[in-house]
Amino acid sequence: MAPLPSPDAGTGLTLALADDEAFNFYYPDNLTLLERCGVNIVRFSPLRDSELPPCQMIWLGGGYPEIHAAGLAANTSMLAQLREAHRRGVAIYAECGGLMYLGSTLEDASGDIYPMANLIPGHSKMGKRLTRFGYCEARAMRQTLLAAPGENPARA
Repeated sequence: MAPLPSPDAGTGLTLALADDEAFNFYYPDNLTLLERCGVNIVRFSPLRDSELPPCQMIWLGGGYPEIHAAGLAANTSMLAQLREAHRRGVAIYAECGGLMYLGSTLEDASGDIYPMANLIPGHSKMGKRLTRFGYCEARAMRQTLLAAPGENPARA
């Protein structure tokens, strides 16, 4: 196992953490590790806030965006803020529901389709039953706080 990052590895970095009814699945140990590395974590609500906090990184975790799709789509200023942050090169990490939010559209259980951030081409759909559940593997494309280029962050 690789050594932990140094205690000052994240000093001066601010992470905007999506935290509301739509996004709230986070492992506390991950947040604690980031804080211990000096990362300043600022919470925001994609449902209610009109602006992202000033940050170098955004984390969109899991949750229930499919249940809150209408509210997320209605907050057009936040969607525009996400697109602008992406354009400026702000690091965006998303998992599960966060990936759905970054997609083009999201279809809820009633069949209503809502526009999302459109940063990842694709349509997400709320199904009647679980179709697939599990973990995916990733490789860093460039040096990050968690992994070197080509490394899997989970195994770095």
